[in-house]
Amino acid sequence: MRLNPTSTLATLAALGLLCGLAVGTGGCSDDDGGACADVINPCDTPNATSCSGNTVQTCSENADGCLAWTDTLTCGTNASCTDGGCLCNDQCAQGDSQCSGDVIQLCAEDADGCFAWVSDTDCADSGQSCDDVADAVCVDGAGCGNDVVEGTELCDGTDLAGQTCLDEGFAGGTLACNATCDAYDTSGCTSETCGDGVVGGTELCDGTDLAGQTCLDEGFAGGTLACNATCDAYDTSGCLPPGALCTAPYDITGASFPVALTGTFEDDPATGFGCEVLPANVAWFQLTPTDTGLYTFDATNNTSDNAWGRLALFEGTACDPYGTELMCEAPTTLNVSGSAFLTAGTTYLIAFSTDGDSYTMVDPELDVTYTPQPPGNHCTIPIDISSATFPHQEAGTFSDDPVVGFSCDSIPTNTIWYQFTAPSTGTFDIAATNATTTPAYSRLVVLETSGCDPYGSEVTCVDANDTSITASVSLTAGTTYLIAFFTDGEAYTMVDPSITLSPSYSIDWCNLQWPQTATADEYTPLTTYGRLYIAGVTDQSSGPDTNPAILAQAGVGPDGSDPSASPGTWSWFPATANTGFVDGSNDEYMADLLVPPGASSPYDLAYRFSGNGGISWTYCDTVDNSYTVGQAGDLTVNVPPASLIISEYVEGTGNDKALEFYNATTAAIDLSTCQLRRFNNGSTSPSGTYNFPVTVLQPSTTFVVCHSAASAALTPYCDELSSTPVNFNGDDALELWCASTMVDSFGKVGEDPGSAWGTAPETTANATLRRIPTLNHGDLDSSDTFDPAYQWLGFPTNTFDGLGTHP
Repeated sequence: MRLNPTSTLATLAALGLLCGLAVGTGGCSDDDGGACADVINPCDTPNATSCSGNTVQTCSENADGCLAWTDTLTCGTNASCTDGGCLCNDQCAQGDSQCSGDVIQLCAEDADGCFAWVSDTDCADSGQSCDDVADAVCVDGAGCGNDVVEGTELCDGTDLAGQTCLDEGFAGGTLACNATCDAYDTSGCTSETCGDGVVGGTELCDGTDLAGQTCLDEGFAGGTLACNATCDAYDTSGCLPPGALCTAPYDITGASFPVALTGTFEDDPATGFGCEVLPANVAWFQLTPTDTGLYTFDATNNTSDNAWGRLALFEGTACDPYGTELMCEAPTTLNVSGSAFLTAGTTYLIAFSTDGDSYTMVDPELDVTYTPQPPGNHCTIPIDISSATFPHQEAGTFSDDPVVGFSCDSIPTNTIWYQFTAPSTGTFDIAATNATTTPAYSRLVVLETSGCDPYGSEVTCVDANDTSITASVSLTAGTTYLIAFFTDGEAYTMVDPSITLSPSYSIDWCNLQWPQTATADEYTPLTTYGRLYIAGVTDQSSGPDTNPAILAQAGVGPDGSDPSASPGTWSWFPATANTGFVDGSNDEYMADLLVPPGASSPYDLAYRFSGNGGISWTYCDTVDNSYTVGQAGDLTVNVPPASLIISEYVEGTGNDKALEFYNATTAAIDLSTCQLRRFNNGSTSPSGTYNFPVTVLQPSTTFVVCHSAASAALTPYCDELSSTPVNFNGDDALELWCASTMVDSFGKVGEDPGSAWGTAPETTANATLRRIPTLNHGDLDSSDTFDPAYQWLGFPTNTFDGLGTHP
């Protein structure tokens, strides 16, 4: 109910019956005392109101000045007197409509301001009926109940607008319409029956009816998919986890390539491959080719990690041990390709993996292409090395024995075949190495064109009483050549052959330019420069005239030694062209050379250059390329005093991060005088500092600080838990200070290397690094080149067992 909009109090005031409102009344009184005791219908409170039936009464003075209830207002038809006022008893809500027979009634205010049904339109006047399925409207026919869906009706009797129980989510039965034509009656529908072996209604599966789904569709590598007991989910307990078992690889025989698997692959086999001793996150495939020939494998990892791919191929599907390894590729790239000669009907196992457990394998794809074997039986399909990066190595044992021989060996055996299209005309040097342990003699043949039956013209044929062999040949640009590398007898195997093929340039002049005399701290980088002249190459422009065949290296070796006579005693470091050097004749190269231990100081310095991709080298002293021991550069090595050093660095999973500090001196150190400064992402100002607690660190002892949120696997090795010093990632530099003096550093302050410095296993991300045992002093220059391989030994992620035991 609602209050009548005609105010009761306003009505009383108009009648002059409320004290203070009636003109000239001035107020009410009952001064007679007991004289008013016999008044009819008395009251006590002036101006109070009450109800008498449907009439409002007001307490006011009568003609005798006594207080009595007086009828003042009768409430309307659709209102009632309640608590001394008229309240509406609305029959409907404003805006509603309904049918009364064939008459449309609207909800409107009556004379008293209350809502009541008012007749509006008589549908019969137009030969229609009133239908109020929703709002009342005039419709043709008889409206709801005439078996015809009209107006806003959802259904009408037997007219269901084409709907069935199936459309309503049931398994079957009879659908009906309700009495008011505004909803379906599903009481006659039947629900699906889980267990009848037929998917119905909302069932996902039912018994053996899996709606066409398999384990592969659910993201697994294979196995048997089932339906659960309630028919609303698949049972994957019989499916093989992706990559979980190398004995259950995904069979790609007859597949349409590329084949794409879905999921994250985490199998870490205990046995490694020829090119990767710790394969991780492996996706396994199985292939039985129907044709013999050369197969190329292109594998793609769709991870966002900075992972390096590994691809291995084995004959057979054995896992422990594997079958014969025919291929193993280990590039420094996310995706990987490789090729191998496969035999029809033989089954092969293919492993696509990452180089570490922290690098994920996500949704791997494998594309396989086949090159038919050419007519004839003189050779197998050659491996095209025209665009290869040298040295190019093929993994496996090669056993092709062609029936036709060559001028240097009439019975070639265990042959590997290459194809090469010369990019330029000139002399090319070839070097090939057989990694066999048998005492094999090597043979190398170059044939013009890739013809096999018969061969093309023989360009050269050389032999060597060794497992390695070299040759020098003249090739023509654009011409394709067939190269055979083989042994001199069936008993001598060809294993993991490697080949380098490069244009050959003569080194006309070279030298060690700078420094010719140097003094440096041990285990620190020393920047060196060497210069080179090759007629027709380095004189083509005033800047660097680089060429893939030209390699440069800086070297350091024992004092008074000749690097060409004793190569194993020298260390060599790759050099790159100095882009800032301008000269019309010479090119200059630069390299950061690692200063060796001071115990064997002094040392000699030199440069060496190759004009054929590293097949042969020319050694250069400070004067020219006729190397003379007395003209070598001189290096004197300092050994800084022993100090507190960072002896171990742990950058593990999540918050498993730690630093070990080692007192390499002969005196105790008060660690409270020391501070660690962290420089994040190339910052030149400290991003955080850590002041050591009051701790006296004795000589030859360690102090280990771990992240405060480290896992239970790491915390037993920790002396202190704190997030401040070890809240680092692989691209953050560190400085260790004691008594206002820097005593050690890690990384390069001011440089953001990306994700990490170094390359695995000596990398600053997702790895453990331990300082080399012979180092007792810190890196005192935090702005010089930082390569963890200079002073650190690398270990896999989450290696903790060395903490607290340095050296």
